[in-house]
Amino acid sequence: KKRKQSFLGIQNGIDTDFFGPEHNPYITRYSAKSLSRKTINKALLQKKFHLTQDAKKPLLSVISRLTSQKGMKLLLPLVEKLVREHSCQLMILGQGDMAIEKGFFEYMRKFPKEVVIDAEFSEKAASQIYAGSDMILVPSKFEPCGLTQMIGCAYGTIPVVRKTGGLADTIAPFRKRNRSITGNGFVFTGFSSSALLKELVRALRMYRDTEQWQRLMKNAMKKDFSWKRSAKEYLRLYQRLMH
Repeated sequence: KKRKQSFLGIQNGIDTDFFGPEHNPYITRYSAKSLSRKTINKALLQKKFHLTQDAKKPLLSVISRLTSQKGMKLLLPLVEKLVREHSCQLMILGQGDMAIEKGFFEYMRKFPKEVVIDAEFSEKAASQIYAGSDMILVPSKFEPCGLTQMIGCAYGTIPVVRKTGGLADTIAPFRKRNRSITGNGFVFTGFSSSALLKELVRALRMYRDTEQWQRLMKNAMKKDFSWKRSAKEYLRLYQRLMH
């Protein structure tokens, strides 16, 4: 703390040649100029996992270790409300705490057409989920950097994150001023299910305005999270140290 002026944080980057909808070999490719093709990926994802085929249903996803640190205990109590009251679908890729896994599997049995958990991680499955989902949830208790939210942005899959660590550094909260939209996701502060739900309801409300949602998607896809950006920051740091 005494020497905090001597420290500099540099964010990780992502491989934008792979983690992006224009180049990924596992998906129907699309870009910010052809967002209608993202709906093809959503339909394919719903079909693959036997979810209700409905383009209008918000499809929320989690690609994460299923642990308390990742905020999964915040999400678990909300699943039934999201399905019943907000007509959501939930796609989970990951494994972790057995009690949390069991909870999600129970919801999958209860709502087989709306909730899926896949414990077998693969790059192909992850790519298809990023491309086919509408939102990616990252409600972590703490997160030094995090890649999931940055990859989500690259795919135009809007992150809903907790304001902590690298999540707060990379996701600017959605704001609407007159006809202008800023931000690249939705951010909540308190580490509680109620705080997460409040922000999700806000996101779902905007999701139903297709025009504005697509503008937010484009905002997210324009963000530069490449290693090229990170490398420039390292270069500036080294140059400063040399003087």
